[in-house]
Order: sequence, then C-alpha cells, then structure tokens
Amino acid sequence: MIISEARNKYSEYGKKLNKLEAELSKKRDTAKENAKLTNDKSYFDEAATLELSISDVDEKIKDNKKAMEELNKQWQLEYDAQLQKNSKKKSEKSAANAAKVVEVARRIAAGESVPCSDEKKLMDYNSKLYFAVKQAGAMARINKKRIKKYKSLWEQEEENKNNKKDEKDPAQAADNATVQADIPDMSMSEESQSDSGTQNE
Repeated sequence: MIISEARNKYSEYGKKLNKLEAELSKKRDTAKENAKLTNDKSYFDEAATLELSISDVDEKIKDNKKAMEELNKQWQLEYDAQLQKNSKKKSEKSAANAAKVVEVARRIAAGESVPCSDEKKLMDYNSKLYFAVKQAGAMARINKKRIKKYKSLWEQEEENKNNKKDEKDPAQAADNATVQADIPDMSMSEESQSDSGTQNE
C-alpha cells in the first residue's frame, strides 16, 4: 500500500471511529438518565456495557492516531529525501553545465566553430568571458588553415529534455512511496468497529 492511500484510509477510519464514539456516548447517557428515572437494573447494565464499548473504541482511536502519526512521519522523510535528490541533481547539472561552458569558451578562443546556441549559453553564463574569447578566436583564425566545426554540447540534452524528467515532485514521490511504518491492519480494525456497532444497537 502506498502512503497516500494509507493516509486516506486511516483518516476516513478515524472519522468513523469518532462518529461511533459519539453515538455510543449518546446511548450511554440516555441509558444513565433512564436508570435514574426508573431505577431499572437493565438500564444500569446497558450503560455499563456501553461504557466498555466506548473504552474499546477510544483505544482504537488512539491506535489510529498513532498510525496517522507514523504515516505522516514517513511521508515527511520521503519528501525530504526527494528534495535532497533533486538538490543533488541540480548541483550535478550545474557543474556539468559549467564544464560545457568552459569547453565552448576554449573552442571559440582556439578559433574553432561552435553552434550559435552554444555561443548564446556562454554569453548568458558570462558575457565578459564570451567577448574575450571571441576576440581571441578572431586572432587565432588569422593563421588557421582549417577550422573545425563542433556539434552542440547540449544537443543530446535537448533531445532528451521532453523524454526524461530530471526532477520528481517531492510531494508526489512521498505520496507514492510504499508504507514502511508498523500500522494496524485496517480490515481487522473495521471488522471490530462493525462488531461494536452491532452489539450496541
């Protein structure tokens, strides 16, 4: 089960338990009032039985609250972990981009030919460096017999841009993570809830 699914289920289950506790409390209070008015032993017994059922539901509410706390804790851990991964990817991408820019500058300074898109990336990165290497490149070309033409260093990156997402949304990653927390079995809990409701109607 993934975290988002578990959180929704336990949240809904918590609402059902709170509703059940309120209904049982109302029945108990009514039984107590009837017991005072009539002094009938059956009302005292009913109130006592309802009190036990309320205590049982209250324990389930506490367990459900703990389960939600564990799920929320794991969700936050998964969220933070994805943030760190995204940050690392950004740093790696930034370093790789800087290395490419330096290589473009070297090629231009050597009088070689690079795509306009690569020149633009260099200019955006550092305009002073761009104009300096352009001047150096013009000088280098004077005695150059053959000018080498390079493909874009970002060519492959542009091709893959729409095919692969570099970063994942942290909230989505946390929602879709598999539950690792030790939480009670919902089906058993719901079955117990159903039994309690039937018993006290």
